[in-house]
Amino acid sequence: VIALDHESEPRYVELGPAVKLIRLGLQGPSKNVVEAVIANIRRILLLRGHIRSLNPDCVISSMTETNVVAILATGKQAPVIVWEHTDPYRWHLKRIWRWARWMIYRRAASLVVLSEYHASYFKKRFFDVRLETIPNGVSLKKEVSEICNEFTGQQPFILAVGRLDRFKGVHVLLTLFAKLNAHQRGWSLVIVGDGDQRSVLER
Repeated sequence: VIALDHESEPRYVELGPAVKLIRLGLQGPSKNVVEAVIANIRRILLLRGHIRSLNPDCVISSMTETNVVAILATGKQAPVIVWEHTDPYRWHLKRIWRWARWMIYRRAASLVVLSEYHASYFKKRFFDVRLETIPNGVSLKKEVSEICNEFTGQQPFILAVGRLDRFKGVHVLLTLFAKLNAHQRGWSLVIVGDGDQRSVLER
């Protein structure tokens, strides 16, 4: 696993002993366009060196900007599978990244999305890339039963799981639940997740 983040940043998933993690420390905001271009060229060159040394059978990449960088870094070394796990209709990229995605994704072996609705975004915009739809692999019965066991006595309840930021719309959920709760006494709202909006949402 090659990550662009820094060694000092927290890890949210523990990897098994058979998995080697390489953290390149190349994430961070750029002050201007020139700095952003230089930073991305550096990412491409450093990532290319690691990919060549590893000589993989396949490269799997996630997140739009990282996908573009991964495709350029890999070149013809190996097939690249990219995946988009956000709603492309709502996730507003900067114009340069929209253009880069449209131009460079055609070099990918495949683009994986979560639903046919998400796939329609790329079809409508004539992306010349093979599309695959693979929904999130979640065992709802197991996960919900574990949450239910923890919150017995507060049933019935609504469970929301996700990243706590503006994009996920948890603030909208809180507003709607406040209105719902006025009419449906006895319901609870359980929110599981973390993110930069956590303290704001708690308040």
